[in-house]
Amino acid sequence: MRRSTKTVSYRPRRPVSRRKKKKKKIKIKLIAFIVVLILAIVLIFSAVKSLFSNSLITLNKITWGSELTVDCAFVYNSHIITSTNDGILHLVAEESQNVTSGQAIANVVNEEKEAELKQKIDDLNNKLKDYDSSKYTTTTEVTDVETMHNTVRSLIKSYRYYRSYKSTAGTTKIMDEIQKVMNSFYKDKNQTDSEKQKYLELKEELNIAQTDYDHLKDELIAKSSGIVSYTLDNLEEKFATDSFPLSDHEWFLQKQSFSTAKDGDTVVKEQKIAKVIANDKWFIIARVPQKECENFLNANNFTVKVNEENTQVVFLNSVAEKKYVYFYFQVNEKPTITTRYNQVLLATEQVEGMEIPKNALEKIDDKTYVYQKNGKVYEKVEVEILKELTDKILIKSLKDGIKILKDTSYVRR
Repeated sequence: MRRSTKTVSYRPRRPVSRRKKKKKKIKIKLIAFIVVLILAIVLIFSAVKSLFSNSLITLNKITWGSELTVDCAFVYNSHIITSTNDGILHLVAEESQNVTSGQAIANVVNEEKEAELKQKIDDLNNKLKDYDSSKYTTTTEVTDVETMHNTVRSLIKSYRYYRSYKSTAGTTKIMDEIQKVMNSFYKDKNQTDSEKQKYLELKEELNIAQTDYDHLKDELIAKSSGIVSYTLDNLEEKFATDSFPLSDHEWFLQKQSFSTAKDGDTVVKEQKIAKVIANDKWFIIARVPQKECENFLNANNFTVKVNEENTQVVFLNSVAEKKYVYFYFQVNEKPTITTRYNQVLLATEQVEGMEIPKNALEKIDDKTYVYQKNGKVYEKVEVEILKELTDKILIKSLKDGIKILKDTSYVRR
């Protein structure tokens, strides 16, 4: 078989010149640069747009204020009434009753001693019936002395008569008569004095027994006007008039022991029976957790509801200690309470307005402004400050939904 001798022609590719290669690389880099530049512009625009977008806040009306049920302690001017005798307690005034100074609120009677003294008084009165009291309250002794003197004078005359006649028998007889008169007088007088002394001793014993009997009924008297309470705790002396502690509130956390006096209780001498709470000054110490007290710290007016009744108070002071803030109030109208500790509803005043950051406010010549967005521009709007809070400001309401700059540093000066 004959092999083909046909030949194939081959023309080699022309080599690319260096100049063309360089142009191509430059073109690629230029395209890449343009793409990067476009992306950068887009990102910068987005960032700027986002920045200005985030610099705006939308305002809406709110009602500022808080209310919270909190633990509280009541502090008041009061004096403690104690028993001066052992015995059975009988209450005269009721719990929470208003009393005046000098009014009896209770009495303590020792019934065993009462019966004993009553019997003694009856026995002494029976013994005194055997004595003629008129004999020891008149001047009969003087009359007896005069009679004795007159009798003796008469006998002395007789004695002188017998002596003038030198009658020994006569004078002896007269002397015997004088001696008999004298002896009789002093015998009667001594007997009378002894009876009188016994009478006076019985009378004095009766007076003492009667006084003791009268004092068995120990009246417990209010020393000032106020409200009676028979519930006492172990802090009564600590909270004397106007001296309650403004710091160191460990007493608030301590478990308190209470005692309540009841009608018919057996009491002992010097036992605390009751307290009379004065009407002039009352205080409430409210304990608010720190995490919930921001609005309370910025409040001007407070309302305290005690036993579901509104009580008008005046804010005095606040003291922060550990995890609580203690608010001190003076009470204008006394609440109806029977224990020192209770829970109250503490509420601040209610204010309607708009909250803005402090940096959104600009002060110029004693006036305050915010910058409101209006289309593509920002307009300066004067506002009225209602309340300065910890990190915000409450202003009088503007139109709901308006947008303002949250920081005046964005404004071009």
